[in-house]
Amino acid sequence: MLLPLAVFIAAAWLLISQSRAISSVRERISLVRQQIPTSASSDPPSLPDESSATRNRTSGKSSINWLRIAEISGEQGGGIFARQEMLRANARIREMGKDELLTALSEIKTLGLDIRSRGQIEGLLIAALGKADPAAALSYLIVPGNDHAGIGGNLMANILRDWTRRDMPGVLAWFDGQIAAGNFETKSLDGRNFRRARVEATLLANLMISDPAAASRRLAGYSEANRASIFQAICDFAANENELAARVHLARETMPASGQATVIARSVDRFAPQGDYEGVDRFLGRVAATSEERAASIAATARNRFSNLCRDDKLTTGEIDSFRKWASSHEPATVDDITGRALASVAANQGNGSISEAKAKELLLHYQEASGSDDVVVGFLDSWPFWGNEAKARALAAKIKDPERRDKFLKSLEPVPAAP
Repeated sequence: MLLPLAVFIAAAWLLISQSRAISSVRERISLVRQQIPTSASSDPPSLPDESSATRNRTSGKSSINWLRIAEISGEQGGGIFARQEMLRANARIREMGKDELLTALSEIKTLGLDIRSRGQIEGLLIAALGKADPAAALSYLIVPGNDHAGIGGNLMANILRDWTRRDMPGVLAWFDGQIAAGNFETKSLDGRNFRRARVEATLLANLMISDPAAASRRLAGYSEANRASIFQAICDFAANENELAARVHLARETMPASGQATVIARSVDRFAPQGDYEGVDRFLGRVAATSEERAASIAATARNRFSNLCRDDKLTTGEIDSFRKWASSHEPATVDDITGRALASVAANQGNGSISEAKAKELLLHYQEASGSDDVVVGFLDSWPFWGNEAKARALAAKIKDPERRDKFLKSLEPVPAAP
């Protein structure tokens, strides 16, 4: 009798426990459902510890809590509710018009946010403004202090690029109007204006394809120093072979010979890192490179190729031999000097893309012995005299076999006598 009674009591206790567990789960599900905002709601859910001051920091009609957005944007990973809040905020930002976006940008400046948090939110707002009204977005960014480092990326360049593809006349009218209004004046002693050069470079990168003559006329209106700054910015943009050729054409029209050689040498960056020597040859032939331009481009190819190989610790004699075989078909008399200077370049690098002094010395002596020439060692020393470390420079110079060249270099290390 006792056994069935014990079984009955245990079963009853189990049923009661399961009932309580189910009830607890239902209560938790109900609480979660209450916390999940419905699609009709526009206010992000508040955290239990969120202060009333933070809850009230919204932007009028936008109903976005900027302090809360700054808080969750700094969280590592975040939770489901934080991610949902960001998605809802991004969607609301995309719906804002020009005036709302500008008002929000003004408000962000008053919140005392750190540069990273402020930059993340401003980047979202300015990107949306760039789509709604690119002229307003660019006019905002050219104000000193508005295009600060916290925003990151190439926001201005991206807005300009998108606008030029849709409405080049409109972009040119805006830019020329800003110049006429004095919004791109510079106080630089050398007369260079890097903000203006950056905008002009983005415009010309597109205009030189659609209207090369107009691009040449615009660039010709700048001083030679400013033209060099503009081309430096243009060469930073990724480009296909047609765009590279258009750059060279623009340089031919507006730059001195040395500037043209620099643009062509920068252009081989597209082919050199991967060791695409055929691509370099094809490009140099397409732009009818002179012997001086070819020499500069081959030297640039060596620097870029060696640096890229160093990133994976693959700068071997086999890879260098492949380069030297190709370079010898163009510059047989200077291939050793080019090799030494390229090794100096990667030895001088810091961190990724560099080699140790010991590895550089090993390679230098290998190619000095293989070629029977001191050019590789002298080229290295002429490019990187160990940043003033005379002892190291003298130790390597001792390996120069030609006594006349060795003495000439050692004398160059001696201090220049003071003027009487």
